Amino acid sequence: MENLFSNPIFWIIVVVIVLLILIYNNLNSTKNRVIKSMSTIDTYLQQRTTMIKTMLDNAINASGIESDMQTQIAQLRSGFANYDSASINDKVSLDNKFRRFTATAESYPAFQSIDLFKQVSSQMVQEEQQIGAARRQYNSNATSYNTMITSFPVGMLAKIFGFNEKFELFTLDQETRQKMTNADDLQTGAIEAAKRRNEQKNQ
Repeated sequence: MENLFSNPIFWIIVVVIVLLILIYNNLNSTKNRVIKSMSTIDTYLQQRTTMIKTMLDNAINASGIESDMQTQIAQLRSGFANYDSASINDKVSLDNKFRRFTATAESYPAFQSIDLFKQVSSQMVQEEQQIGAARRQYNSNATSYNTMITSFPVGMLAKIFGFNEKFELFTLDQETRQKMTNADDLQTGAIEAAKRRNEQKNQ
């Protein structure tokens, strides 16, 4: 036994095993942080999606809504019906469409009388802040994990341990980014129609 402990090869093997255990545990804990942060996003999204679905259902039943708005509402309702199974970037795209819709609806007289719409619109601000913070945390954790499994030499060990799949990040494509920063892209026929009605009332 003493010969074993005095053998440098034995200690090299021990050090290697300890390092492998530490690397594995680090990879596993980092991956679990990504999964946990994604679960947090899903929780917030489920809460918000429930509110949005209810609001859209009430909006569909509201009187005086033009066909253009009815079409937008129906498309959004269909999108949010499959929200849970959508990809990350599909969710981002649908969220952006909903933001543009709410920007339109705020100027649309028919929605002003829907109490639920007012409630959801005010609650949406808080929900967006929570989701935004959760997404930033997820992106940070996912980036750390993706970097680990693609770096040398940890990346080689990650493949051996089965940590192969990279996590998708929440990103905006160039077209969507431009639309979000261009106020003209928020304008729709419904807004213009609402403006015309208001002008006619003032005449």
